[in-house]
Amino acid sequence: SQLQRFGMSEEATQLTATWVAAALIAALSIIANFAAKKIVVRLLTHFIQRNDLKWGNFFVERKVFHRLSHLVPAIIIYLFAHVFQDYTIVIQKLAVTYMIVMSLVVINSFLNAVHDIYRMYDISKIRPIKSYVQVAKIVIFFIGGIIIISNLIGKSPLIILGGIGALSAVLMLIFQDSILGFVAG
Repeated sequence: SQLQRFGMSEEATQLTATWVAAALIAALSIIANFAAKKIVVRLLTHFIQRNDLKWGNFFVERKVFHRLSHLVPAIIIYLFAHVFQDYTIVIQKLAVTYMIVMSLVVINSFLNAVHDIYRMYDISKIRPIKSYVQVAKIVIFFIGGIIIISNLIGKSPLIILGGIGALSAVLMLIFQDSILGFVAG
């Protein structure tokens, strides 16, 4: 309304307000990212190293906390997406997709740190868990991929799982002889 007094049209005023809001949200995201990485992660890392927490060092080495800090800007963008009325759903879907991907990266780093911790003990030479960790990663990434796809298309993950199940049944029927020959070989 103030800009309209200076002779700007309503459309130009709306566009200017949108760009100013985008700049403010971007600035807030950058500040939050900086605070999460430079302050929180450094304090946490310093606390772990100062108190000589053996397990904590593995999480620091695998950058679990650093990667977790990437979620902060995405959460801010998600929360303020309603400012862009025409693009709210698209921005929220992209922010959620980014949060899911970063969560998968954090879980991957976490599992690597857990495996490193387990390797410190003597039992790891007798009973290694690397294959279990890898299977867990595959399952988690598969579920994450389904959740990402379902988020982007706006459908339930169960519908996608049903589709994958039906597709695998058809493929098993079509390639039954080839699969049996492969297994027999």
